[in-house]
Amino acid sequence: MKLRQREYCHNCRQHVIYEFEDITQRQVIICPNCGHQHYRELDEGTIINIRVLGRNQQEGRIYKMPDFNIARFNPDIVAPLPIVEKTYKIIGHTADGRPIIEKTDEKLGNLTTENSKIMTERRWGRDPRQI
Repeated sequence: MKLRQREYCHNCRQHVIYEFEDITQRQVIICPNCGHQHYRELDEGTIINIRVLGRNQQEGRIYKMPDFNIARFNPDIVAPLPIVEKTYKIIGHTADGRPIIEKTDEKLGNLTTENSKIMTERRWGRDPRQI
């Protein structure tokens, strides 16, 4: 299966849609505009159905409140609720701006999630035609 992702080609200085194989191995990805070779790897990630503040955000935090029963609520008792904070590394974004975090199999509260693969910025080679 082929995956598609919009990325910037520094050779032709344009954002283009790249097609690449759905495997987590090193790949040579060819720019469809200029034929420049990009040496990339894929990472597995989890798309979460939230919006983040900016495209350059490096991490996301998810806060989870514990379950409690409002029927047993007593206004005379003051007790802090232990809110759990989890931090996740953002490895990319979908075309519509949703963050893709490092792959996780844990349940992220009531968020809708789906698995994905994303082209990383890690380079393992160089186009031999490039000076």
